[in-house]
Amino acid sequence: MKRDRYYVGAKVKVARALFFANALIWVGFAIYIFMEMTSLGNGLPAYLVSFFMLANAGAMLGSGIMIAKRMRWAYFFGIAVLALNILLTFTDQFGVYDFITLLADIVILMILVSMSRTYFINP
Repeated sequence: MKRDRYYVGAKVKVARALFFANALIWVGFAIYIFMEMTSLGNGLPAYLVSFFMLANAGAMLGSGIMIAKRMRWAYFFGIAVLALNILLTFTDQFGVYDFITLLADIVILMILVSMSRTYFINP
């Protein structure tokens, strides 16, 4: 039992670190896209795209914070954020940074699925 708790704790730490790294990448995306789009004269679209990228970063950050609290709703929220992020990764141009975030999303998703029992022991 003690070993199981250690592995769950380690998985939570890895998942949190990946959530935070992913959030940082999305903040970088938002800044880069905003700067690029505004330099081309795309005012409103630049604000909208950047806003949604920052919202994604916020959802990643929130998931990383809440996943450690081991609450069922936080688990489902994290899964939903990852599923939506994986789906939306393929709706735009696919580059190196998209590939990195996709890999991070898949690894986090695998970690969360492997820990599902932890979130469903006590109702």
